[in-house]
Amino acid sequence: MQVPSGGWVERQRLAVAPQRFRHQPARIDRRDGGVEARTGGMAKRRIDHGRATPPSLYHHSMSPDYAPGEPESLPPPNPAVGFIETWRRVMSDPRGFFTDMPQVGGLQEPLIFLTAIAGLNALGSLLLGWGLGGAVSAFVSMIVGAFVAAAALTLVAQHLFNGRAGFEPIFRVVAYATAPLVFLWLPVLWVLALIYCWYLEVRGIERVNDFEPTPAVLTVAITTGVLLLIGAALRGWHI
Repeated sequence: MQVPSGGWVERQRLAVAPQRFRHQPARIDRRDGGVEARTGGMAKRRIDHGRATPPSLYHHSMSPDYAPGEPESLPPPNPAVGFIETWRRVMSDPRGFFTDMPQVGGLQEPLIFLTAIAGLNALGSLLLGWGLGGAVSAFVSMIVGAFVAAAALTLVAQHLFNGRAGFEPIFRVVAYATAPLVFLWLPVLWVLALIYCWYLEVRGIERVNDFEPTPAVLTVAITTGVLLLIGAALRGWHI
């Protein structure tokens, strides 16, 4: 009998090995957070091309106080609380407020603040006995006056003192500077309210135009004087 050679035996072993491994079930090991699938002792680790999966673009970060089982969404902020906080900071820290105030972003937020101040002043005028017509007139006059003052301050600052700010940042200054005018309806305090309003305008004009104090004061003074003269002339014309 002929004894098979070593090469023939090796070829037979290699031919039978895949069939044996084909019927052997895969084993899954969980190790170090990865998944290994072994077939016949040969392990293959699934690799996701070496890149981590990015978080979803629509994943909302949780609040630090969030606990599992609690709703993630928080209630919207109270507009009244935001108005009071803004008013308090304008009155107590005008330099810091105008330093942090964005110079762009639209007129909506300062206009809402201005409208609230004008509404409170109109309500006070109504309580003081001005009547509904007087209250409405006070409300409209403050809103329109703020736009007129912002336009005039822009022209004076740019043409007389080379100011860099446009209408939007100066309107923001004028709108927030009306904070003390919430007391404009009071018989004695209205004078102090106007003086502090002009002071706030000086601080704001100084900030948005990068002025020294003197050009800022002159800008507000010239604008206020011109507007008072125009108002007096119009009032005299109707009389």
